[in-house]
Amino acid sequence: MTRLEALKELAKKVEAGEFPASVADSAFDSGPDVTHHLAKAQTAFFGSLDAAKALHEAVLPGWDWRVQDMGRPAAVLAKGENVIECRGNTPASAWLSAILQTLIAQEESA
Repeated sequence: MTRLEALKELAKKVEAGEFPASVADSAFDSGPDVTHHLAKAQTAFFGSLDAAKALHEAVLPGWDWRVQDMGRPAAVLAKGENVIECRGNTPASAWLSAILQTLIAQEESA
């Protein structure tokens, strides 16, 4: 499974309320911090805003972020003209979804 395929599968599962560690492991397969990224992603999935922020800063430096709750939690990531918005069951899972969608977009444009 390629990194892009793993990111897409993980994003789909996160949106469905699941966190398959085996897929997540392939999604964060670059660099020496893969174990830390995986742990942060899993902790964010289960509701930790601190973990979502730490993952965001590690994998998307330079991207601005905003997390809000307008009936259903949402996260918005932006860098220049690029804007990604996602919703989730918790603010942290919305942020995780936005991180994953941003990483997918970066992989697709590479």
